[in-house]
Amino acid sequence: MPPPSGRPWLPLASAVLASLGIALSTYLTIAHYDDGLLVCGLSDCATVQASDYAEILGVPVALLGLGMYASVFILVCLRQLRPALTLPAVAATFGLALSGTIFAGYLTYVELFVLEAICQ
Repeated sequence: MPPPSGRPWLPLASAVLASLGIALSTYLTIAHYDDGLLVCGLSDCATVQASDYAEILGVPVALLGLGMYASVFILVCLRQLRPALTLPAVAATFGLALSGTIFAGYLTYVELFVLEAICQ
């Protein structure tokens, strides 16, 4: 099933946004292992990156984000290469995006109210 005629730009926009997420989460994953690479600007990223909330079972949260963005990118490409898989690819992409948004909301709550430190 091709994209709706009113939104042919949507898969490209999704791929671009997923690529930006891959780049940012790759940087944050590397910075997790090398604090010297972390650029904080006006906030307190070092506190956030060093907190217990920066890992889940020893896996950096940024690495989980990298996996999510890479999966979204792959699903967008799959949708374009195999139109018959559009519906499952869109459903999986939606599920990943929704889960990521909920988790990001939780992490923002932790930054604001538990750690009282923000990392832009």
